[in-house]
Amino acid sequence: LGITLPPTEAVKNRITPKMMEAVWTKLYNERDKYQDLIKYLEASSDNEWIKQGIPNKKIASKYGGIDANMHDTAIVFGNQDYMLLIYTNNSAKGIIDISREINQLTENNM
Repeated sequence: LGITLPPTEAVKNRITPKMMEAVWTKLYNERDKYQDLIKYLEASSDNEWIKQGIPNKKIASKYGGIDANMHDTAIVFGNQDYMLLIYTNNSAKGIIDISREINQLTENNM
């Protein structure tokens, strides 16, 4: 994608929300160029956390975790597209709940 991540963090598989925001922003802004990659991310498991919290929208997501630290990051496509990046410490349910609440806020205010 042409995005450089700090090597000391990338080697340890530690990607911060700021780093993921850069990746998602690049993918979104150049989505015509990265259609196959976005389709692959849309095909991620429907039972993952943001997709559980927002079941009725097209979502391209990247989820994972190390030990008890879990994350789910996504582009949520709808009337108004938005990025959602949630990093937690041992709370998959928290990611589901937060994504559901954010979706309700965006539906009511965008």
